[in-house]
Amino acid sequence: MLGMASEIRVHHVSGSIERQIGYWLAANPAAVVIDIKFGCNADEALIIYKPGQ
Repeated sequence: MLGMASEIRVHHVSGSIERQIGYWLAANPAAVVIDIKFGCNADEALIIYKPGQ
């Protein structure tokens, strides 16, 4: 169960998205990633997540 909408957050990454997503995941190990949406040009992405407790 995802919980309340106020608990769900979004983080934008751009540029070398594979590297940026890896950096973000390493910096936020307790976050529960719900989805990653990629932009049309594959140079942007949104990480949709629930912060870790």
